[in-house]
Amino acid sequence: MPQISIKAFLSHRYKSADVNLYFFKMFNDVAEVQFEIDEGVFSTNVTRLEKMVRNSDAFIGIYPFPGLPTEANNPYELRNQSKYFRLELDLAIRSQKTAIIFYDKRYGNLIKPPKSIFSYPFDYNEIMSTGGFPSLGSHKRLFESFCEAVQKSKNFEEIKLDDDKNVVSIVVSSDQNGNSGYSANCINSIKESLEVHNYSEVEVIQVPTKLNTKLFRTIENVDFAIVEHNSSVAESGIPAFFHGRFIPMIRLQKMNKKVANDNALTKFLFGDFEVGYQKDMIVWDTEEILIKELSMRLDVINFNVRRINTFSEAEKYFRSATLRKEVVFVSYSGKDADIASNIINSLKEQYQTVFNYRDGESIVPGQPWLEEIFNKLASSAIGINLVSQAYFDSGNCRHEAQQMVANYDSGKLKLFPIKLYVEELKEPPSFFGSTQYMRVADYANVKEMVKKIVALT
Repeated sequence: MPQISIKAFLSHRYKSADVNLYFFKMFNDVAEVQFEIDEGVFSTNVTRLEKMVRNSDAFIGIYPFPGLPTEANNPYELRNQSKYFRLELDLAIRSQKTAIIFYDKRYGNLIKPPKSIFSYPFDYNEIMSTGGFPSLGSHKRLFESFCEAVQKSKNFEEIKLDDDKNVVSIVVSSDQNGNSGYSANCINSIKESLEVHNYSEVEVIQVPTKLNTKLFRTIENVDFAIVEHNSSVAESGIPAFFHGRFIPMIRLQKMNKKVANDNALTKFLFGDFEVGYQKDMIVWDTEEILIKELSMRLDVINFNVRRINTFSEAEKYFRSATLRKEVVFVSYSGKDADIASNIINSLKEQYQTVFNYRDGESIVPGQPWLEEIFNKLASSAIGINLVSQAYFDSGNCRHEAQQMVANYDSGKLKLFPIKLYVEELKEPPSFFGSTQYMRVADYANVKEMVKKIVALT
């Protein structure tokens, strides 16, 4: 079959790089799989995930078990390791997108998807082996069938009428006289917050209401909904209806968190999930808290995503999962550039960000280089001085070293001075006098030395 391009929601464990790459290499033989990733650091936002799934062509899940072999027999550990998988599998089921899941067979029925989803329980030991992959053919044939189903779905979507969703629906309760449980000022504040975040088409639905043509027309155009999860709205069936129809929701509860967790609707819809839904609920008792929390959710929903378009980009992304996230600042003399390059290359095999003032990338073009160096140093968690006589003879290196020692003394930096050569150093600066050196000569090679640094961080 001709190779197709698929924009997929990729549900996976970021740190299981080898498993991800095994499947992605197989995917690449059949189709071009593109996906988006969140580069911001924030709590799980289910509304954002729902919108991302809805805007994708398909759903792909890769679910390894990362624990020790002995832990695979522990039901608690299996449940703990699968908590985010189960959350996103729930999104796949509700979205009714064409979906495929490859999951570690040790999860058993804990993850096993319904028959409407392509699925394969893989053998972790086979994928991680140094030999061949006996099941690769089966995995590939299943993925080919999945791609055929995706293509048919895409063909159908292309002939549908305009499906642009631009309405934000606010669903709140009202009393017997038709007065909303939310004040007019509160509703206006919600609308203002939406407007600030570029959502101008807003429909307010007051409960009790009826499932009629007018409501269905509104629902058809809903981008996402802000829905109160209290007993009155729950009795209307709207939260469960929206949940089942996969309409993204920002979920509200006006009560304290303890009561919120005891809410019957919350237990029914989200009780089987340890992460995601309940923590993402906006639980509030003052309008100030409601608007503040709502604004934070909207910020996350609108946060930029990074698109992975090619296999080489995907491979780089998965490989980066194995690297540590601490920023490393390397200070050295230009006269020691050759040996410094070997050490820096070994550091880059272990850390995502290694500052090297000579690499043409670490310093932002157009910025004063000395100022930029000290800005980078201020944001670094690990400092490495490549010490030699040339290093201490350099005024710039001594200045960097002094600042690194100051950051170390204040607890801002872990410091690892490395003595490059066996020769004695003449008159090292006094601020370096009590610092213990690592020595290149004490290690079989620089990779072993870098492994020691990793172990100490």
